Amino acid sequence: MKKNLKEKQKRGMIRDWILLGIVLIIAIVLLSIFPDRKEPVINTLWDYFMEMVLILPAVMILLGLFAVWVSKETVVKHLGKASGIKGIFLAIILGALPTGPLYIAFPMAAALLKKGAKISNIIVFLSAWA
Repeated sequence: MKKNLKEKQKRGMIRDWILLGIVLIIAIVLLSIFPDRKEPVINTLWDYFMEMVLILPAVMILLGLFAVWVSKETVVKHLGKASGIKGIFLAIILGALPTGPLYIAFPMAAALLKKGAKISNIIVFLSAWA
């Protein structure tokens, strides 16, 4: 079972590297066709990269703390299948309070799902964040 899982992960990683290579080739081709766009593209790329470098470490720390401090029972109780309208309101509040790019909300949503939150509450959470 573990061997099959490792093979699957390895294939997934190979697929990711191939996809990255294809995107890089397309970017190089497009930048060679439109050389006047090179500087704005590189500046934008650098800005987004620096934003991620500054934000993602804090997000990973918060997700780690969430995984340790918040029990599965708490998430199921407040955001699970039996949470009802209370869960929807809590998802709205949890999604509306933080600020930041939406790509930060996705790992949080995945952590909530893993701990037993209802999918509709996750959708509400992501919608409120956006």
